[in-house]
Amino acid sequence: MLRQLQSLPQQVAKEAVYFLPGCLPLEAIIDKRALKLFQKIATNEASLLYQVALRQLATKDINSKSWFIHIVKLCCKYELPSPHSILQSQPSDSSWKQLVDTKVREFWEQDLRASASEKSSLRYLNLEAASLKDPNIVWKAAMDNKHEVERATIKARLLTGCYNLHGRRVHYKDPDKLPNCKLCSAEVETREHMVTSCPALQPARDAGWSKQDHGDLPSIADLLDHTTKSVPDLQLEKASQKLCFKLHCQRLRALNALAQG
Repeated sequence: MLRQLQSLPQQVAKEAVYFLPGCLPLEAIIDKRALKLFQKIATNEASLLYQVALRQLATKDINSKSWFIHIVKLCCKYELPSPHSILQSQPSDSSWKQLVDTKVREFWEQDLRASASEKSSLRYLNLEAASLKDPNIVWKAAMDNKHEVERATIKARLLTGCYNLHGRRVHYKDPDKLPNCKLCSAEVETREHMVTSCPALQPARDAGWSKQDHGDLPSIADLLDHTTKSVPDLQLEKASQKLCFKLHCQRLRALNALAQG
């Protein structure tokens, strides 16, 4: 669902699907709800479920399929107090919610950053700033406006390495073909080539990037994800999205002209 909402293709790395909108995976959400439900049980000593929890935790081993043993495993997974101590301390709703939210988010951020660091498609995604609490600046800069969303979508595809470039398509689907750029034939059509060096797209670079307003064109790493800055600049992000979209449009027009000619 998150992939579809962001108009990302099926092949996009799962880490990007969560980091771009700043959303937890479904598994994490289910785990949080289970942990919060257990806290409700633990703070109601008069309930039958409280007595069941005491009995199950005392008699069942770790291999049991008991829901309460599942809670034991979740507490271990997220480095939370044991269910026994929760039954004794009976934390308040607010303190338990804050603790669970923090521990679950930190676990998944660490897990997804580790797996994302091994994927070349995500090498331009600033993993240090990647969060499951706040959306990436790509989506922050896209207001409730059709054209801005279209621009952000193209930028998101370039950032996550799933933009449909010839070099990528040949690599995965037809390795016997030459992966060079169809517009200039100078080198393999990669993100770097399209954004910074393809001579056929220079007019789009000139029109899409104002040196007077933003200085020289930055490196592709800073262009695709400049959250390395202490205070990310929304106007700079909008400018980079405008550039990526102009490159995208000129590339499509040029490829269509080649196909028709």
